[in-house]
Amino acid sequence: MNHYFKAVIYGVILFATTTSLSAKPQLITGAGATLPYPLYSKLFAMYSEKNNIKVNYQPIGSGAGIMQLRNGTIDFGATDDFVSDQEMAQFKLPVIHVPICVGSVAIIYNLKGVPQLNLTADVLAGIFLGDIVTWDDPKIKALNPTITLPKQKIVPVRRSDSSGTSYIFSHYLSSVNERWKKTVGEGMNVKWPVGAGTKFNVGVTTMVQDISGSIGYVSLPYAIENKMAVASIRNKAKKWIAPTLKSTIASAKIQLPADSRIAISDTPVGDGYPITGFTWILLNKDAEKSKMTLEEAKALKKLMIWMLTEGQVYADFMNYAPLPIALVKPAIDQVGKMTYKGQPIPE
Repeated sequence: MNHYFKAVIYGVILFATTTSLSAKPQLITGAGATLPYPLYSKLFAMYSEKNNIKVNYQPIGSGAGIMQLRNGTIDFGATDDFVSDQEMAQFKLPVIHVPICVGSVAIIYNLKGVPQLNLTADVLAGIFLGDIVTWDDPKIKALNPTITLPKQKIVPVRRSDSSGTSYIFSHYLSSVNERWKKTVGEGMNVKWPVGAGTKFNVGVTTMVQDISGSIGYVSLPYAIENKMAVASIRNKAKKWIAPTLKSTIASAKIQLPADSRIAISDTPVGDGYPITGFTWILLNKDAEKSKMTLEEAKALKKLMIWMLTEGQVYADFMNYAPLPIALVKPAIDQVGKMTYKGQPIPE
């Protein structure tokens, strides 16, 4: 059963996706997360084909997207790290979080002759803290007893920009490694003890491809598209889990809080991949005060509803986990919180 009919079962009202193309198209602007960019690019293109709307989305990183929304230069932001209460206080207008899908952060590496590798959170923390510096370190060898690991320097590669992918990765390590939590912590832009920095998921992917002995973290679709070697991670259930569509979907078996802000890494689900997180669209609650016209606000609302219903079918084709069907209506309820002149935005 496809996502369209699942949405109907859960009482979701789907919006018509055909409009007259004779009028000048509505322009919607957004910016932010690179983790979901391959999916967003596809969704915006598909939606624009059948609707009189053009979406201009810039994949500049979660932190930059949040900043642009706060500054009022875009209609929506995109992030893999929800806006904290402290950050919310810096916004002139209230912000709504709309979860769109679930993404995995894959651990990619460049190690000749080693197509498979097992790693734990403690070993990952040791590598990115600079405590584990060669691939034949006893701690790595103990996790991979059947593999011959070279005496080669490890080159950690990490994001240099404000990144939601970094947030998911650092949040995971903070959840399971006390030293990491105390010395580095979690966030979109932490103080990395070691490593070569570069911007965006594509930058990390390229650098790991180019440097023998390197290791980095990227959104799963980037790893798949570039045929990168990907490590399996031991989850809370003590199982070795590779990042796949199936293991990403399993990790999202949760209930959304009222504001949809939740971190889901280090999942207790037995078959779930542990380095995962939601990716959100951020909307100004008061569309009028954000200087949108009523027609622009209506167009943005229709786009969001489509992304949460018919658009979900594209997620798994592109190696993102669609929202579990139980979370679709709560996500649509978030969109319904948008107002114009104090009233709900009409359909």
